[in-house]
Amino acid sequence: MARRCTHCSQSGHNRRTCPDMSERRRDIENDHRKVSKVRTCSFCKHVAGRYDWQDLRRRYNASKHCKETLPEMDYTTWYNTMWEMRKGHNRRTCPIFKSVVETEYNRIRDANLQRLAKLRKDQVGIGTMVKTSAWSTEKRSYLPALCFIVGVDWGLGDKGDAPVFLLRALRSDVENPKMSWQLALRGPRRESNVGIGKMPDTPHKWLGNENPYFKRLAKANVIEQVC
Repeated sequence: MARRCTHCSQSGHNRRTCPDMSERRRDIENDHRKVSKVRTCSFCKHVAGRYDWQDLRRRYNASKHCKETLPEMDYTTWYNTMWEMRKGHNRRTCPIFKSVVETEYNRIRDANLQRLAKLRKDQVGIGTMVKTSAWSTEKRSYLPALCFIVGVDWGLGDKGDAPVFLLRALRSDVENPKMSWQLALRGPRRESNVGIGKMPDTPHKWLGNENPYFKRLAKANVIEQVC
């Protein structure tokens, strides 16, 4: 099907190459297209109207991602500043987004370090017996099972999964399940009269700034809370 111009309705060319369109009109439309293609950041747009903008400003100023310190300002100035800052980048490269994610990352890491310390204090780890449910292929359902903790998956793969305990069931008709740290810390889940467990040494990557689980969760939390 031949092209048809939306300006003169003739076939064989389009609006941009139309011979009946004046150069001035063509220049105006081309300029408009260039303006409409300027990238804008959806995160800056959302934080412009946030009620906790003062906290966001302080977090950004204290972050390593801060490019220029934002001074004290009223809400109107903040809104206009964010509206200007949103131009020329997207959420992935946004310094405001990175600074908020950094704060959330540190909060999540601290919470998990406290959970890890609790596991060590309660002597929950490899060797601990726990109660859980395990999948039975034969029965096509979950069955109650006593299991020993035999290992720890720290969740350092690319998917950023949460750290879990690897279990070995004491019954042969179910698959070996996994258990979250939160469940293992619940008293009723543990058989306190069957030995004590020990957590292995913590991997350096899990403690650092590149933990894939902390990164994934921090980004998801910020997007949910702000956007």
